[in-house]
Amino acid sequence: MENRLTTPAGDNAFQLYKSVLVIDPDNAAAHSGIEAIRQRYLHWLDKALAENKTTAAQMYWQKARSVGVDVPTLSSYETALHSSPQKADAAPTLVTLSEATITPAVIPNDEELAERLRRDGLRREQDALRLIKQMPNALQSSVALADLYVDRRAVADLRRLAELLKNQPAQNYVMAQLMVLDGQEQAALGALTASEFSGDAEQQRMRLLAGLRQKGGEHDAAMKLYATLVTAAPDNVSDWLGLAVSADKSKLIGTALNAYEKVLLLRHPDQRVMQYARQRQQDLSLAAGTSR
Repeated sequence: MENRLTTPAGDNAFQLYKSVLVIDPDNAAAHSGIEAIRQRYLHWLDKALAENKTTAAQMYWQKARSVGVDVPTLSSYETALHSSPQKADAAPTLVTLSEATITPAVIPNDEELAERLRRDGLRREQDALRLIKQMPNALQSSVALADLYVDRRAVADLRRLAELLKNQPAQNYVMAQLMVLDGQEQAALGALTASEFSGDAEQQRMRLLAGLRQKGGEHDAAMKLYATLVTAAPDNVSDWLGLAVSADKSKLIGTALNAYEKVLLLRHPDQRVMQYARQRQQDLSLAAGTSR
């Protein structure tokens, strides 16, 4: 498939690009789309400050942070956001990078906080870090936070998280993600197979492992992992795509056809993937009919 990506419209664009990167981490168009979103929020932030619209500026600052604008850039706006005259009647107080964007009175448990991380993104980062410092075996939150850092390609943050998780099972997952970003895929496989997790963390470990198996040409092994994943999370279109491709490569036409059908039914956000799935479904259907 050529390296093109139809630009999605609306508020879901960032999540759609992230979804593409789950199955194709090197997709240049998705990375460019995310960067364009970041630059757009910074443009709106600059414009709001120039017009002394502090309430709007603070909102765009938070939006820029949520899509992974780097810390030095965000920090450069803090003085202006605090000192800019107000045009709005009641602007909220800006929360700086040294504070939690949302600080609950009581830190939630590991599973609950992991769910909030996946829902709210880096707005829950400080909550997660506090929990992990108090409870280093907070597996679910550790894996969810690592995934957020990977989405941002925040290598320094991943390294700090790995150090925080020293001698904990989740450290293997964080180290594997660092190895993947560094191109050390065989080493990442070793880290991922060193331990098994539970719940959503185990699904994420399996997804990363399946992707590496598939990329390394181990299609039977990848197919077994993806088959387990689609049973646990039947609405995850990326898992169905992984199963379809692995089964296709393994010449298991029936399994591949069913999986491609699921990709089309669930509507993968990348139109290139949809076109590919349709074409392979047609080709395999023809091949199945010919072989009868």
